[in-house]
Amino acid sequence: MPNWRNKIQIKQYLNDNESDEYVAEICGHVIFQLALVLNRERKINKNRVEEYILAELEEIINEFKWIKESAESKIDASKFTYNSWCEAFNEWLNGLYDLGDICITARDFYNDEKFLWVG
Repeated sequence: MPNWRNKIQIKQYLNDNESDEYVAEICGHVIFQLALVLNRERKINKNRVEEYILAELEEIINEFKWIKESAESKIDASKFTYNSWCEAFNEWLNGLYDLGDICITARDFYNDEKFLWVG
């Protein structure tokens, strides 16, 4: 099993509710936890992850902020090629899973250190 450098817990917030209000609420939980990871990683000097990973994490945080603000403001998601803010959230959540799966330290397949576990 890989070792995870960082972990966040969001799955307990996920359900079948696709309302804009609920998407905004979930985004708030995700943003808070990801900001903690980003700040902690920026303070690390030894074994620091590559800057492109932190830049991508920051972009994902900014996208979740945008989704949250847009959903709260009742902006029509279809103006941005999404059918709903839930669809936008899911798209960026998939990007977060991809980012989290990046191997930070390759040891062997079972002991690799990966960036972020999203649970």
